[in-house]
Amino acid sequence: MKLDQKLYTYEGNDSVKAGSGHDYVKLGAGNDTASGNNGNDTLIGEAGKDKLSGGNGNDKLYGGDNDDHLSGGAGNDRLDGGNHNDTLVGGSGNDTLLGGSGNDKLYGDSGKDTLSGGSGQDTFVFRTASDSTVSATGRDTITDFRHDQDMIDLRGIDANTKASGNQGFTFIGDDAYSGKAGELYFKNGILAGDTNGDGKSDFAIHLTGVTKMYVDDFFL
Repeated sequence: MKLDQKLYTYEGNDSVKAGSGHDYVKLGAGNDTASGNNGNDTLIGEAGKDKLSGGNGNDKLYGGDNDDHLSGGAGNDRLDGGNHNDTLVGGSGNDTLLGGSGNDKLYGDSGKDTLSGGSGQDTFVFRTASDSTVSATGRDTITDFRHDQDMIDLRGIDANTKASGNQGFTFIGDDAYSGKAGELYFKNGILAGDTNGDGKSDFAIHLTGVTKMYVDDFFL
């Protein structure tokens, strides 16, 4: 891939917007903001609380040190938080999110995403049922979930779409659905929920290497 621009910043709080091509942006010290555009961009943070946005294209974002916010946007992006407590938002596309060290929040959003929290107490957040579909083509995978350390946050998903408001889920372990909306189960590495009471899953999340889950693993 031929790069169209290479942009560098140094000390201070800088704001950089890439052009329409395939750009490389390397930030220096300070609390910096960098955004890609069209094209497959590489945005690299360093020290400071950086905000990186990929835009369109298949982008690579690296947070570096401190508490960073990375947003992939459209395309199949790779987001690496680095050190400290980072927030990673995949956007649309099949994204790879790597929290790194620290207590990170990972939002895959739509697409078939791969989520790895790394070390620290990480939270995997799902805001809609369409963030991780029953079909494998749109189902997310969490690679390194750890009991008593990480959490899965499902509070953004309405557990009962037939009732007004935003309802919470009831975790039923590995039992089968009873036909009651709002049931959440885990079996054979798949976490799934029934939001309308038809006894069928309306979303599903794959967890690698996990054989059992507990109600304390979730924000419901």
